[in-house]
Amino acid sequence: MYVCILENHNLNIEPLYRLLIVVFEKVCNVNTTAFSAEFDILLHDDDFMPLAISDRGLYEKMLKICWMKDDELAKARAEAAEQNGQFTITLPFSPLYPMTCTLLKKTYNKLIHFIGTYYRHELHTLNNILVKTMESIFSKIINEKIRAKLDSTSREEIAQILINLDYFVIAAKEFSNMMTRDNILQNPSIEIKLASINNYVESRKYAEDQLIELIDSKVTDILETVDLDWRAMEVRQEPDISIVDVAQFLEMMFSSTLVNLPYSVQTLLIFREFDSLTRQFLDILLHETPPKITQESILNFEVDMKYLEGIISRIFPQRESESNANNELQSPLMITSPTING
Repeated sequence: MYVCILENHNLNIEPLYRLLIVVFEKVCNVNTTAFSAEFDILLHDDDFMPLAISDRGLYEKMLKICWMKDDELAKARAEAAEQNGQFTITLPFSPLYPMTCTLLKKTYNKLIHFIGTYYRHELHTLNNILVKTMESIFSKIINEKIRAKLDSTSREEIAQILINLDYFVIAAKEFSNMMTRDNILQNPSIEIKLASINNYVESRKYAEDQLIELIDSKVTDILETVDLDWRAMEVRQEPDISIVDVAQFLEMMFSSTLVNLPYSVQTLLIFREFDSLTRQFLDILLHETPPKITQESILNFEVDMKYLEGIISRIFPQRESESNANNELQSPLMITSPTING
């Protein structure tokens, strides 16, 4: 009101308005600090498990709060409509995601309301400060603190963080679109795109690498127990117990720990692991076999490899019929026994 009075008397308001700009910067800093403190609590309390909801009203609220892909949102609503009797639906992300979405909208609306109440000039400067503040919240707080959690040695936790990061990529894109639509300059030609989108993509890739490293380490540990008998005189009908351990670990991991990952990521991981397996068995063949081996030991090795090959169809049963329909497709682990004389 004081600014309005000065303006009506054609007095210079520039020095006072510069102070008002500084005030807004301080308000942004205060809200950023408050966001960081609340996010720390959310991150600490998160169970890193898919969010199970047993209340239809709460489920509908979650769909409104969370940023999701349009097709995924439509599918989620369709699943809710099909539920009869007891309502139970599990969303792929953990509670951290919807709580963070709520906190983001709350913080953004506070700042927008503050501008609308106290400011009339230099809106371009204010808009830059606002975008910079939200960018800092997305990148410096959410992304960096989530990324720091990737140092965990828990495969389950990293898998869930990977899923969450998928959704934070969507959130950063949708938040950019929202800021573009609702920009305080009311200029439809302005497009706002948060740089944190790329940061989340990089963190997602880092999470994939961490998960692969942990799985590789476990598989390597199990393979250290493998002791192939190259002088065997009897042909086994069943795989070696150490081979069974490797197979059971992979099967258990993909059917439980990694089951909620996007199919593309699951495919990447399974091919990555079988690539690692083939390399390690090749290393055994090249460097850990005696000068002479028996025909029976080769046949036993084939039994082991075919058992490992069979895991693929158990992990991805939906692909089994496709593989059977195309006889030209052959697994990279398919091994043909050589013809041996003597």
